[in-house]
Amino acid sequence: MIYRAGVIFLNCPINFARSTHPLPSLTHYIGVAGVGDDAATLPLSHHRAGFFGYERKITARNIIDGLSTTMAVAEVLDGGPWTAGGKATVRGLEANDVPYLGEGGQFASHHRTGHNLALSWPITTNVLFADGSVRWVTSSVSPRVFEAMATIAGGEEVEPVEYR
Repeated sequence: MIYRAGVIFLNCPINFARSTHPLPSLTHYIGVAGVGDDAATLPLSHHRAGFFGYERKITARNIIDGLSTTMAVAEVLDGGPWTAGGKATVRGLEANDVPYLGEGGQFASHHRTGHNLALSWPITTNVLFADGSVRWVTSSVSPRVFEAMATIAGGEEVEPVEYR
């Protein structure tokens, strides 16, 4: 007997991408592993390491860059089954594959600031930060700042970011 694991809290209500029976439900929110396609495999001490990794365990003390400026989870349009490992549920920012945000971005959504149907408004991406706050981030955030927010101890200065 095959069981379809439907986990609706891992789905964005306006992203209608869903798996088909008998596959597990897709997630629209993935763990941020840092910067680079190898980020999830990096050791905790690496400057490109992020909140999630395959073999590393972190505590709040490891997040030197600050809890309120370190991303833990970000929204994507191409998440995989929530039970899968690898890029389906945890990934790093692919630095040569910009844009990170907005139309066609690696971390994108169907949300628009203020109203989902106002096509002239910028696309926003829901991001869960290490301090537990959830904020919308738009493509107005520079790639350098977005990369800095993806690491836990990169030592970068993160200039103020306008969140929605």
